[in-house]
Amino acid sequence: PSGELGSNMKSLQDQRGSRLAETKTIEINDKLSISLLYLYYAPSNSESYDLRIAAPGKTVPLGSSVTITTSDGEKIELKQEKDMVPGHILCYPTIEQLKSMTKGVSGISIETSDTPANMNFQDKAFGNAIKTLYNSVQTIAIL
Repeated sequence: PSGELGSNMKSLQDQRGSRLAETKTIEINDKLSISLLYLYYAPSNSESYDLRIAAPGKTVPLGSSVTITTSDGEKIELKQEKDMVPGHILCYPTIEQLKSMTKGVSGISIETSDTPANMNFQDKAFGNAIKTLYNSVQTIAIL
């Protein structure tokens, strides 16, 4: 990583061996920002990630598709996992999907309650933000 990673962590909680860590939010552009939540479950020795996307002005119903296209053309299909307030999206990517995103993201398509929101990224901002947040979380990850 090319930058200081510890400064991207917002909070860290340990509860009976399990861990919950949240990153700060990184703004991609004036229409989108992201953050990660890392969860380690001590009883099962497993971990998971929550990808939080803020898309002001967009209402994304529960179960709606969020499709992320990587720079090499791979399509990562995620869903709105919770009933969130307008402008907020919560997805559960796998570790493999997050790693794919760190290599670069060319676009994102979000199914909204009215017209789909499609955004293309020419400057690698989304992929670089995912890479920064993922690497930050890895500094405190258990596995």
